[in-house]
Amino acid sequence: KKTSAPDTEEFLAIGSYKFYPKSGLLSHPKETLSLSRKETTLLTLFAHNPNELLLRDRLLKEVWEDEGVITGRSLDMFVSKLRKKLHHDSAVNLVNVHGKGYRLEV
Repeated sequence: KKTSAPDTEEFLAIGSYKFYPKSGLLSHPKETLSLSRKETTLLTLFAHNPNELLLRDRLLKEVWEDEGVITGRSLDMFVSKLRKKLHHDSAVNLVNVHGKGYRLEV
């Protein structure tokens, strides 16, 4: 849905995107997207650790910790959703490091 990012809220720059963790908005000159709570948590972790490998276990623990049963497929699905939402900037990549985790390359 179309929303506009709050002017006063702090944002994290991810390539040509502005990411507003408090309101869960991902803003690009072409569109502004509203992220789910889990997408927001996941992207916040990536945005605070650009170009660093984040281990699957850490991502699962920090994003799904309170839910008891979690599966690695959930993480893959959410990373896939974020990739689609970050498609306007070809310099931004969520890279799968096989058997280890993911890295946000910017």
